Amino acid sequence: MSQTSNRFKPLDLRVVREDVTRQLRVVMGHVRRLRLERQLTQAELAEHINVSHSYMSKLERSKVAPSFTVICSLARVLQTHLASFFQDDSN
Repeated sequence: MSQTSNRFKPLDLRVVREDVTRQLRVVMGHVRRLRLERQLTQAELAEHINVSHSYMSKLERSKVAPSFTVICSLARVLQTHLASFFQDDSN
């Protein structure tokens, strides 16, 4: 019997989905906070990153997941490091 087949447990997709959703809320919470600190409306930020206002609203509410390109654009426009979006300050 191969030991490699026993090295990894199957992923529980429900748990993975919950983790991704939680992380998305963390990221978009930082985006919203920074947007408000910089006194930008959703429409203004959307224009700066070349997405629609509707899409920006869905992003902030974690209804859609942004592409890596959008996350990088948000970091550039909001003048922050990309890694700062992923820091969970709730603990």
